[in-house]
Formats: sequence, structure tokens, C-alpha cells
Amino acid sequence: IYEDFVTTSRELNSNVSVISYKSFVRLWKNLTPHVKFMTSATDLCDICEILKKKIQYAKNLDEK
Repeated sequence: IYEDFVTTSRELNSNVSVISYKSFVRLWKNLTPHVKFMTSATDLCDICEILKKKIQYAKNLDEK
């Protein structure tokens, strides 16, 4: 998204000074907290997904 932002900003005005990636991320998180990036799709069935999450949860409990 940042690269698209930079490209579009420069296409609209070649003299524009574009904010840094770090500033972009900070603003993105502050202004659009409801927008999330999904993890890659999986081909696991619903039952396998539930079991996977239970295993991850149990693993996290063990680490604490």
C-alpha cells in the first residue's frame, strides 16, 4: 500500500515530498485501526482450523 501511495503521490505531483514508510505505518495504524491485513489463505477444513487454534493456544499457555 505504501508503494502505491508513493507512486500515486508522485504521479499527481512530481514535486511532492512523500512521507517515510515509518510515518506512513504510524498514520495508518492511528487513522485506520479497523483495517487489517489477512494472513494467507489456508486449505484446512473448519475442524482442522479449530484444532490448529487449540494447539496454538495450548502452546502459548505452556510458554507462560
